[in-house]
Parts: sequence; structure tokens; C-alpha cells
Amino acid sequence: MRKSHGIRGTLLCLLLYSLIFGAHAESRFDGDYVRLTKICWSSSEASLGYECGDPQEEGVAIKHIRGSLFYININTIGGNAHRCWYKGIGTMKNRIIETRSSTDDCGARIKINGNRAELSQLGRCYGYCGARASLGASKLKKKSHVKKRIQK
Repeated sequence: MRKSHGIRGTLLCLLLYSLIFGAHAESRFDGDYVRLTKICWSSSEASLGYECGDPQEEGVAIKHIRGSLFYININTIGGNAHRCWYKGIGTMKNRIIETRSSTDDCGARIKINGNRAELSQLGRCYGYCGARASLGASKLKKKSHVKKRIQK
């Protein structure tokens, strides 16, 4: 007859399982969450007072490091085609990644829901953004990357 180890044995098994398989659990959040944004700028030569170029991608790239830590790379577009660029390490809790700069009052919050994400700015990010631009973006959708097969 096999001896039962009770609750401690069960907890030990769960702990070992999470240590072995847990490091990959959050990798499902890895990817590029983007949207196409129309780029427009003021123009005295245009009949409407502004001109627009081809839409460009803006959003955030997320890469799991370990545990609750993620590398993030944000690129957003604001008025008159001014941009924000921000890179950092964020911590995830309840599908929300937050990051803050160690040198000034700038950060970002990324809320992930399935294959969608929302970006919001935390603090003042003057050193990262051009005029009328912010680290905010809504309705971002995760890009699907097709893996190519290696042919022999």
C-alpha cells in the first residue's frame, strides 16, 4: 500500500511543477501589439490646412524575461507626427505590466486582454516624447507571426 504525503506532498508537487513549467507560462504575452495610425501634419499649402501620409504602426513589443519581469519597447505617434520611444523592464501583475524610468518621472502601464492591449502613460515623459505625443494607445492588436519551416 502506498503512503500518502497529505497536503505537504501536494504543495511540494505543485511547487516543483511551477518551478519547472512556470517560467514559460507568461510567454503567451510575448509579441508585438500594434495598430495602424494615420500620420498627419500642419501644412499651409494643403486646402484643409493639413496633409496626411501613409498609415504607420504604433504600439508595444513585449518579451518575457523571467518570473513577472518583461522587456518592453514602446513606439507611439501623436499630433503632427511627433513620436514617443520608451524602452524598459516592467513587472506584470494581473495581466498589467507597469514600468517606470529610474532617472525621471516617466512610465507606462500596459493592460493585456487576450490578443489586445491598451497603453497608458504614467507621469511626465518629456524626455521620451515629442510635442503633443504620449505613451498612450488603445485598441492595439497582437500581430500573428508565421514561423517559417526550414527545408532540408
